[in-house]
Formats: sequence, structure tokens, C-alpha cells
Amino acid sequence: MTNPGGSLFDRTRIIVGEHGLRALAEAHVAVYGLGGVGAACALDLVRAGVGHLHVVDFDTVEASNLNRLAFGFQRYVGRAKTEAFIDAAHEINPGIEIAGEKIFFSGETAPEIIARECSIHADCVDSLSPKASLIAALRRGDFIFISSMGTAGASCPNG
Repeated sequence: MTNPGGSLFDRTRIIVGEHGLRALAEAHVAVYGLGGVGAACALDLVRAGVGHLHVVDFDTVEASNLNRLAFGFQRYVGRAKTEAFIDAAHEINPGIEIAGEKIFFSGETAPEIIARECSIHADCVDSLSPKASLIAALRRGDFIFISSMGTAGASCPNG
């Protein structure tokens, strides 16, 4: 008997095959910043089949976030973004392992917040100074990373 709804990762399997699906399940990925870009990135990793996530954000979900957070629902207003994300991620994939850190980082603390157990890092920080500090720390540590360039509420990012 076949499952008419399929499984969560059927579409991913079509793209990456069985070997790729296993690699995703074994992957350890860190996402720094759970704003508009980071929330979408992190939830897409959950939906793709990444098995282990480490998410870092200092903020709480506010009503003004709901228009851009992938997990932006009224039930999460007032909660830490990391906690809200973990709940939303487990609704999608109950088997995913997630470590969440509610912490603000700066130039001084950037090296300490890097999730060293992760093989890939996603910089989704939307404030310039912490972003630059994180990128510098990732480069110094020779970590593999991607970086997004959000506008953090600016209507004109160039000034």
C-alpha cells in the first residue's frame, strides 16, 4: 500500500537522490540571525532534510516581525525567536535536532558563538557591525559559510 501523501523528503530525494538525502540528514548547519532572511533560510534547511541545526538570535518575536518571518504567527509574539523557530521546525520535522542560543554577539564575542560542530554556516545577521565581526571570525577559523545581505529595516540601504 502506498502513502497517498508521500513523505516529507520525497521531493528532495528527486533532486539529490538517496545518497544526497543521507548527506543532508547527517549535515550540521549553523544559522546566525532569525530575521526575515534567516528565518526563511533555517526553515528551508528543515524542509530540505538537514538533520542538525544550530540557530543563534538574541531577539524576540514582535508583531512587527509577522509580515516577514517564515515562522511569524501570533502565537509566537513575545517568545524568543530561537524558541519560536524550534517549535515551528518541529511541527515540520519532529526528528530534526536543533540547538538554539538566545545571545547577542559583537566583535568581542563573535569567535565564541561560532558553532564549531557545524560544517557549514549561514550568516543571516542584519546589523552591519555584528555581521562584519561574524564574517571575520568565520574567515579566521577557515569555516565554510554563506552570507546574506539584508537591509535591516532600511528603506535605502545606501544611505
